Amino acid sequence: MDSARYQTVYNLEQAAALCPQEVLDLCQTLSAEITALKQQIDWFKRQIFGQKSERRIDVTPSGQLSLGEFPTPPPGSESPASPHRRAYPSADQQASQ
Repeated sequence: MDSARYQTVYNLEQAAALCPQEVLDLCQTLSAEITALKQQIDWFKRQIFGQKSERRIDVTPSGQLSLGEFPTPPPGSESPASPHRRAYPSADQQASQ
């Protein structure tokens, strides 16, 4: 904002010396600054007093486990894959090498 330019107006005589365009510019600048400050205040109010996702209490915690609780596989799911077994070359394959 360009409000620093108008901070030198301290009394009525100095304000009366401003031309109409400067007064209009000052009003527009201050109006824009007021709007921006109101938006900031609204944001801070939402941050302090608004509902946050961390504060929500889920009535049915479906995906969260308690301490010491292990997940159970859903019914019909496949068993874990068998471990990989190394294939050793047969005696015939070793002789051909």
